[in-house]
Amino acid sequence: MSAAALTLLAACSSGGGGSASSGATAGSAASGSAGSALLTAATQAQNINSAVTTLHVQVTGSQASTETGTLQYQRTPSLMSQDMHIAAEGGNTEIKMILTGSDMYFSEPGLPTGKTWMKFGLAALKGKSASFAQLIQSMQSNNFTNQAQLFAVAKNAHQVGTATIDGVPTTEYAGSFKASDAISALSPSVRDVLGAQLKSLGGSTVSFREWIDGQHHMRQVIENETVKGHVVTTTMNVTAINQPVTITLPAASDTTSS
Repeated sequence: MSAAALTLLAACSSGGGGSASSGATAGSAASGSAGSALLTAATQAQNINSAVTTLHVQVTGSQASTETGTLQYQRTPSLMSQDMHIAAEGGNTEIKMILTGSDMYFSEPGLPTGKTWMKFGLAALKGKSASFAQLIQSMQSNNFTNQAQLFAVAKNAHQVGTATIDGVPTTEYAGSFKASDAISALSPSVRDVLGAQLKSLGGSTVSFREWIDGQHHMRQVIENETVKGHVVTTTMNVTAINQPVTITLPAASDTTSS
């Protein structure tokens, strides 16, 4: 059930995998002060070395599901962890994942190995396990730095107002874009990591609201899209920026390699 739920969310999400080296091109960003603010936030996201975000994804329709959890991200050295609770297909499960530059660690209740964690080499997974490739893609799509870059391609961005998010004063912006248009607007490096999921959205319109603080950091985003009759609402809060993260790799005695 857990793999199926994450596969659905990955297919419906407009987020991308991996951390791209550059954001949207200046020519593709929305014009005016709102567009400049989104582009600056996308650029600033690339300078963040660590962050903690909370995530809530609600999928409504014939395959309804809910995903909530916390993601910790560290750029150098490359390290990411995600603890998620997933309710889908009449069941509930807890999933934990850790992604390094070379390996993925995966944990959920009742692993058939009798161990708490499974370890996969990323190189070995390529072309061999579509299910775990989807899990990795889903995890990486929750990296808010990719989201910030994607929203910068909107051409109708506008300022909505101001709000305080988790005690931090922010300015709220809103906008939308067609997934098919976003593909061509992104720089090649970003297109590599966002292209596949944007293609799955086709001509669907993605709408969003983004809250940016005085240091040009994205603090919250709410994103909506409809895919094959499923309405997907994603809310992401960035609760810590450039603060130490605590990600501990599982002990060898608790891990089985595959």
